[in-house]
This record gives sequence, structure tokens and C-alpha cells, in this order.
Amino acid sequence: MQGSNTHRHADLAALAFAVILVPAVHIALMYWEYQLHLPLSRQVDTFLVLLALVLAVLAASYFPPSWMKKVLRVIAVVVWSCLAYFVSSFMPGCIWAPACL
Repeated sequence: MQGSNTHRHADLAALAFAVILVPAVHIALMYWEYQLHLPLSRQVDTFLVLLALVLAVLAASYFPPSWMKKVLRVIAVVVWSCLAYFVSSFMPGCIWAPACL
């Protein structure tokens, strides 16, 4: 029983990591560019966001035992990451606390 409970907590931690990763990277890049005044090229920005998406997909697909759960989690994480990226792109910068520091 103890092993499955530990597995469940690790599964939730990986899913939380996957859900938070892309928006956190995007907000950090916005902070880097607009508050620190250190511009990044569009290629670097795109590469870092895509790398975060790949890491989120890997984290979401690592723990579930069945292929159906893996596919559903990957789809959910990709859809969420895209929505969170676009919401954080179009909302005014001061709504996101790290961007206003």
C-alpha cells in the first residue's frame, strides 16, 4: 500500500510540474526582457518555450501506467500549456506579479 501511495504523490508532483512549467518560463522570459532590459532574440525565446513544452510533455507522460492515460495527460498538458502561454502573452504585464517587480 505504501508504494502505491508514494507513486501517486510522485505522479501528482510530475503533473503539477508539467502544468506550471510553460507559463512560468514564459513569465520569466517576459521579466528578463522587460524588467531587466536584456532583450532576447525571437529564436532564443521560441527555443526556450518549446524546450519547456517538451519537458512538460515528458513529465506528464512519465508516471502513468497505461498508454491511454499517457496520451490523455500529454494532450491535456499541451492544450493547457498553449492556453496558458497565450493568456500570459495577451494579459497586461502588471497582472503577472513577477513581471511587475
